[in-house]
Formats: sequence, structure tokens, C-alpha cells
Amino acid sequence: MSELADIIAAAFMAGVKEEAKRQAKALGKEIVRELPSALADTSLLIDDAMRATESLAKKKRKPSKYNLAYAKAFAKEAPRFKKKSGGWKKNGFKNAGAAARKSMK
Repeated sequence: MSELADIIAAAFMAGVKEEAKRQAKALGKEIVRELPSALADTSLLIDDAMRATESLAKKKRKPSKYNLAYAKAFAKEAPRFKKKSGGWKKNGFKNAGAAARKSMK
């Protein structure tokens, strides 16, 4: 009797597996048909998110009058503290900044 029950259970499980495969295949085709519209919806959401983050981006700060004057003075003083190759001499950057601040007074 138990052999018969095992055979019936095995057949039932085989049928269940076969039906599950059939339904999965049909469902998969249905999902593939619906996928392009889902992707379009996603791209719209991504575009909206990108626009929102662009509007929240920080605005660039306007340089102050002092900063503009310092930049001009630094550019004028920097060549004195550079090597012929264009690199900075020892403590050249620090000394160029100090000279630029001193020349602004």
C-alpha cells in the first residue's frame, strides 16, 4: 500500500512541477511584454529626480573684492618664487602668499 502511495505522490509532484513550469513560462512572456512600459515609467522617475537635484545644487559664491585683489597680487609675485622649470622653490608657495598679502597693504 505504501508503494502505491509513493507512486501517486511522485506523479502528483511531477504534475505540480510541470504545471509550475508552464505557468512560469507564460508569466515570463507576459512580463517581457509589459517591461518596456515599466522602463519608460522608471526613466520618467529618474528624469524627475535629476531635475530636482539640479535645482538644489549650490550656487557658486561671488569672489570678494579682497579675494580678487589677492589673486592679482599673488599672480604678480609668484614668478619670483618659482624655478626656471616652473615648479615652486623651497617654501615658494608660502612665501609668494606672504609677499602678495604684504604688497596689498
